[in-house]
Amino acid sequence: MKTILVSAYHGWVFRNLLGSSALQRVHDQTGAQIIVCVPPDKVVFTQQVYGAQWLKVVSFDASSIIAARANKFWYRLGFLIQNSQYARDQRLERCVRTGGIIARLNYLMVNTFAAIVSKFSASVYLYRALDNVFSPAHFIDTLLDAHKPDLVLIGDIFGETDILFMRNARTRRIAMIGMVRSWDNTTTKGILRMVPDAIIANSATIKHELEVFHYIAPKLVAVVGLPQFDTWISGPTVSRDDFFTALGVDSNRRMILFAPAGQVLSDTDWQICQLLKDAIAQGKLPDDIVILVRNHPQHPADFSRFIPNEHFVIELPGTRTTAADYKGATLNLHENDHLRNSVYYSEIVIYVATSIGLDATVYDKPQIIVSFDGWETRSIVQSVQRHNREDCLQSMVASGGTRVAETIDELLDAMNAYLKDPSIDHAGRSQAIQDHMHILDGKAGERISRIVVDYINQS
Repeated sequence: MKTILVSAYHGWVFRNLLGSSALQRVHDQTGAQIIVCVPPDKVVFTQQVYGAQWLKVVSFDASSIIAARANKFWYRLGFLIQNSQYARDQRLERCVRTGGIIARLNYLMVNTFAAIVSKFSASVYLYRALDNVFSPAHFIDTLLDAHKPDLVLIGDIFGETDILFMRNARTRRIAMIGMVRSWDNTTTKGILRMVPDAIIANSATIKHELEVFHYIAPKLVAVVGLPQFDTWISGPTVSRDDFFTALGVDSNRRMILFAPAGQVLSDTDWQICQLLKDAIAQGKLPDDIVILVRNHPQHPADFSRFIPNEHFVIELPGTRTTAADYKGATLNLHENDHLRNSVYYSEIVIYVATSIGLDATVYDKPQIIVSFDGWETRSIVQSVQRHNREDCLQSMVASGGTRVAETIDELLDAMNAYLKDPSIDHAGRSQAIQDHMHILDGKAGERISRIVVDYINQS
């Protein structure tokens, strides 16, 4: 019997991979045993939510290895070689935060260095070669000895723990397939440190960025779409009345979904809510709307200074298997369905520096990016504008289906326009599907399974 070892060390991998039909299809077609390796605190959660007779859950704690000085050196060096907009903005932010002439000189030198070396594939190849020589390579030997996998499926090729799996598997010549976890990873995680035998990407945009920023041969990359949306095409999982009743809201109201940046990225999310609250009170927005404020599971916003009224519902989704471990939060099946229903029953999706615009596009929902800091005026390096000009969000806006509001007046104008005619910018949202989601046909998990089955049969 063949054995496939899967690394799942980020909450979104559970949603993308374990929550799709991919692994079930692989087992059904090959009879292979699937072994999913997760952090120690995620074992029970994984067994309870995704458990199956053919799926075995094991754990490996890589925290001490990741924190090691040698590993951090090579991890950080990868950011010095990448020259994406995100990387440049991060350098600028550090420069301004530190202040002084030395910080400015360092910023100029590092930016110049990155701009030069990133243009040459040899720089990336040399970085990978040196990283491979000097980074640890045998930390999961015990895991590999115990299970003897025929194939290693990497859930997040930019993840630090996943890199350990790839490096160790490479030393044993075990076949590897890697997945790009999220649409921003190719431009926000530094240079890809290890290249698996094949890469599964969600979209043509990710494939292009792998080639441009990481010098990955296009023939190694297969575009499959987003498996977490395979079931979404059938619509909501509950009726409108039941959904609104669960929220404690009259189903005759029109709902607007707002995804704030979260306190890791911004401290003015509450001001956006206050401005919307004032706009409703002043008649600048219809009185029949209710705003569902959906915090990011891994970095919620601070709303301690905002007093919600009947027009607001604030929720904190996500399951935390370790108390207060927001970064490790993931969504169980019920929470995934709640997100799906929240998007489906919303009239407009408003967000700051998140990927929920992809979710909105599934149901052709008008969407607006908030790119201002409440009633405060801030420099670009202190403003949410710096997050909204990340490569992935710029690409989303370029598709033509997403509006950017740089003032409260622009936000209110866009909201009122969309409430009157939700078909506005439909063509742009259709283009966004092609650019960032490949195709919405419910078969992304099937395409992943075909790739894995081909490799397991060859091995």
